[in-house]
Amino acid sequence: MQSVLCLVALYYAVILITFILDMKKELANITSDKPEKKTEIEKSLVGDPVTAGKKKEKDPVGTAAKAEKQLRQILADADATCKLIPMVAILIVFARLRAKVDLEGTNPSDTCRKSFFAIVGIMYTQAFFAAIFGCIQSCMGENGMLTKFKNLMKFLLTLSLYICIVIIFQAIISQVKTAAE
Repeated sequence: MQSVLCLVALYYAVILITFILDMKKELANITSDKPEKKTEIEKSLVGDPVTAGKKKEKDPVGTAAKAEKQLRQILADADATCKLIPMVAILIVFARLRAKVDLEGTNPSDTCRKSFFAIVGIMYTQAFFAAIFGCIQSCMGENGMLTKFKNLMKFLLTLSLYICIVIIFQAIISQVKTAAE
């Protein structure tokens, strides 16, 4: 049940952060003088024709905009993972209920229980994958090898997740009653 709680915490954390960012964006739109006028954040992202030829100084608004843009990218990646959480949580609960109720006090197999926690680790890694590789990319810079490695890791994480799901399905189907531990 710890794994289900961890998945639920991830789900609600992503929902809460998305809600806060959306609320901040709505408040910024309401408080702006003219909605058609570009905000400082939009100017820093697109460029302002008035300041186009001038030397740029450190811009805290531009830095904040970049950080918010990166956070939104992380949340977009995390949202794809969050869509899987309800069904995976139901699968884990079903595996536990099958063992405890249908098989009268039996525990799921050790492999099945380990796959519960593996799923949690994989889903947290997938949810914050953009943040992890954003940090690596800022240290190493942009290169093709890093992009290939990033795509390989995404593939391996997804494959691992589905292997764990298959293990749980197999455990649900093939489990027999044993003495309670």
